[in-house]
Amino acid sequence: MLTYVALSRKLELSKSSLDSNVNSPSRQNHASEMIKLDREKFSLAKNINELESGSHALESTLVRVKEELENVDHEEEANKENENTDDATLYTLQHLETG
Repeated sequence: MLTYVALSRKLELSKSSLDSNVNSPSRQNHASEMIKLDREKFSLAKNINELESGSHALESTLVRVKEELENVDHEEEANKENENTDDATLYTLQHLETG
C-alpha cells in the first residue's frame, strides 16, 4: 500500500509540475516571441522579393538603354559618313563651277 501512495503522490506532483510548466510565463513568452519572429521573417522575405523584382526591372532597363546608346552611336557614324560624302560632293561641285 505504501508503494501505491508514493506512486500516487509522485503522479500528483508530476501533474502539478506539468500544469505549471504549460502555463508558465516563459512558455507564453516563447510562443509570442515565435509569432513575432515569424511575422518579421515573412516581412523580410516580402521586402527581399520586392527588391529582387526591382533589381530585375532595373537590369532590363539598363540593357534597353545600352541598346539605344549603341543605336545612337551607329546613327552618328552614318551621319558623319553622309556629311563627309556631302562635303566631298560640294567640294567637287565648287571646283566644277570655278573650273
